[in-house]
Amino acid sequence: MFANERSELKEVVDERLLAFGWSPPGWYTAVRERSEAVGTTELFEARARAAELDGSVRSAAVDVGLDTPELVVRYRLAMAHVRGFVAGLSDDERRALVREAVAAVAATHEPFRPVVLELVATVR
Repeated sequence: MFANERSELKEVVDERLLAFGWSPPGWYTAVRERSEAVGTTELFEARARAAELDGSVRSAAVDVGLDTPELVVRYRLAMAHVRGFVAGLSDDERRALVREAVAAVAATHEPFRPVVLELVATVR
């Protein structure tokens, strides 16, 4: 299981952002690439062993309380890697982006449950 798998909801919001002219900033791309280095249970466990930790890693989809399309879109558009772009849109563009993103999220019928990895370990 990949903890950094992107949910369909993130993808549809990002697709709407791209349609409005957004592109991911370089720092965000670099962070995502680095996170993929430990993005599986197996890789995370290997890194923990290399750090001389004994333990286990489990993955879980977490209910973060974003249970409506409006809340999911509000959350995604407030994130650091898109916030500046959204703030630079005109009021009409911003309303159109939100309207389109909410409709796209609603069409997925998927709950927003990000997958996280949890390490429970002790030092050797």
